[in-house]
Amino acid sequence: MAAHTNVAAATGTRGVSVPSQRGIGPYLLIGFVLLLGFSWVFANPPGYAPDEPAHYTKAVGVGRGELVGTPEPYPVGPGFGPLQLQWINKASRTFKIPPGLSPGGLACSIFSPTETAACIYEIETNGELIQFRTYVGTYEPFLYLPPGLAMNRTDNPVTATLVGRMVSGAIALGLLAAAAAVLVKRSVPGSGIGLVAAITPMVVFLGSALSPAGPELAAAICLTAVVLRLTRAGPVPRSIWFVAAGSGSVLALSRSLGPFLLVAILGVFVAAAGPRGLAQTVRNGGRWASLAGAVILLGVMANVAWGLRVQPQPSISLGSVLSLIGRSVRELPEVLRQGVGSFGWADVNMPSVAYLGWATMVGVLILTALAIGRPRDRAFLGMTILGCFVGSVAIAAAVIHQTHFPMYGRYALPLWVIVPLCAGEIVTRNHHRLPTALWRASLVGLPLVAAAVHATGWYVNARRYAVSEIGPVWFFGHSEWHPRAGWEPWFVMSILGLGCLCAYGVLAARAVDGPSAEQPASS
Repeated sequence: MAAHTNVAAATGTRGVSVPSQRGIGPYLLIGFVLLLGFSWVFANPPGYAPDEPAHYTKAVGVGRGELVGTPEPYPVGPGFGPLQLQWINKASRTFKIPPGLSPGGLACSIFSPTETAACIYEIETNGELIQFRTYVGTYEPFLYLPPGLAMNRTDNPVTATLVGRMVSGAIALGLLAAAAAVLVKRSVPGSGIGLVAAITPMVVFLGSALSPAGPELAAAICLTAVVLRLTRAGPVPRSIWFVAAGSGSVLALSRSLGPFLLVAILGVFVAAAGPRGLAQTVRNGGRWASLAGAVILLGVMANVAWGLRVQPQPSISLGSVLSLIGRSVRELPEVLRQGVGSFGWADVNMPSVAYLGWATMVGVLILTALAIGRPRDRAFLGMTILGCFVGSVAIAAAVIHQTHFPMYGRYALPLWVIVPLCAGEIVTRNHHRLPTALWRASLVGLPLVAAAVHATGWYVNARRYAVSEIGPVWFFGHSEWHPRAGWEPWFVMSILGLGCLCAYGVLAARAVDGPSAEQPASS
């Protein structure tokens, strides 16, 4: 107890005693994540998440025991330029695809905004075992295995994609739900406000796709939530270390940048609690902390071993990295915009007002944290923002652009979600410095804005594939492509999820003046 009080004191926090807030608050955020996320699984056509057919092929192959596949280059780039094709062919592999499961034809109307996804109905599948090529052949196989095992039990590519999405989504959305449970329990009203701002529509979209990107992103959010929970005053439940082990290992095993992201999140802990606070927390955690650390370390070792043995490495030099820094900085606004929501293969976007609304919400949260936080809080948040900026530019200049591909928002998003989480934690720990009316308005307003943007993203994506971008605004009843069981159940599910998000804000605001909203005791 004393050790955790010291950690809280080092970060300028105060203890919290709000027993009645352990009610439905976390369950509302969990409901929001699960209901909205699984509605995306079905409402987005199979193949219409970034590179989903390529991930599909890799997952089916890994599910059959082929971890690496057979090298086979693309003679002509599938939409790639000459320099991009050179890199792609270093990662190109073929995998055996059982009869009926060929993904050829998925994403058949991608980059054609005036066409619907109805062309999926015309897919012709393979009648025998075939070799199918993918440009993600050398990617880490670990998170392809669970969906791949399930996909090999299906008999057509549409069902296989949906089953794979559900398995991968169970990992990603489960980690987001765990983050909600970690941050909201035993805290002040509105303690999940940072999580609300961190879970962008893009986070939910990727979490519902067949791709390692969703679990990677959810694991980054969940592990950051664990770090922030560990810097609070009070004893640490054993379950926190289990969540740390799960999220840390998924992050380590997800993709090549997993170990880098782990170091970044560890840096958040050190910045918040200091080296002594970190050491004290680990000592207090005893064998459970050691077990969590060991599990994560094993994941890192597996990732590094795979990368050194299988993954191609770009040829880089200090000069080439330095020459790309300016470009990487200039494209950052677009990277951040895509991090809010850029669906399909980054070709389906929301109206500008939606991005402005999300940016305003996050901006207000950051400015509030800087205004009411203690000097150490402000320094901590400033270092976090600077670190995410430097890390994002470094990923672009030293990794992504070295392969001659553009920097997409989904590559940097596992870093940038750290900022609203930290800002939200500072605000909730210092909320008593805000006028009560303003705090209550914030707790209602921010989730309402978030829900409106989420609803916009879901609708824009659904309309694009149901009737195309030139189809009727109200596409129900006019849809050329429709999901399994029709639009109605997934539309209702999404509304229920967004209702949970709005209800969380309203109930948190009502609790501010209630007996559970005691002002934090001095640490």
